[in-house]
Amino acid sequence: MTPAQARRLSAALGTAPAALMPKHGLVAAGHTAAAAVMHAVLLDRAYAMQFQAQASGRAVVHSDIAEALAKRAQCWPDGQLEAGYRYLVRQAAADSCGAA
Repeated sequence: MTPAQARRLSAALGTAPAALMPKHGLVAAGHTAAAAVMHAVLLDRAYAMQFQAQASGRAVVHSDIAEALAKRAQCWPDGQLEAGYRYLVRQAAADSCGAA
């Protein structure tokens, strides 16, 4: 990625914790590495659910910006992101111990 591309990506993200980049995938940011990982995991899971819902032909309702910000503050404060990250680390360690 060039410095100019990085600046455009940063501007596009704004205050959002993550974004989908067409033909590339997702990018996530956070105040900590744990927060960035959780934003990526949460976006990936949300996208999978949205994709399944749209495939079923159901109506799609998207949150407006104000609602999305309120949900982020209430559902995923920094402490919850950290706890989610620690859970994923424990799961990965348990999975690697069981792999032979």
